[in-house]
Amino acid sequence: MAKGAVDEPIICAVAEKHRKSSAQVILRWHMQKGNIAIPESATPSRIVENITIFDFELDRFDMLAIDALDCGNRLGPYPDLR
Repeated sequence: MAKGAVDEPIICAVAEKHRKSSAQVILRWHMQKGNIAIPESATPSRIVENITIFDFELDRFDMLAIDALDCGNRLGPYPDLR
């Protein structure tokens, strides 16, 4: 099974630093970059988790570390829509 972004050591370290989940860090990173992220979940606890990203901010070092993970690959379900 391919490793997802939530399992990346950098993401996990930033999540631990902020006492947030990896998914929250990824959503926050997208928000701070000005990207539009549309999280999807049917699990009530994950829906709450997805919206609870406004009580912390990634600092410049967090952002740069996550930016450095970009290797030009897409992790979503439609890789042809790059």
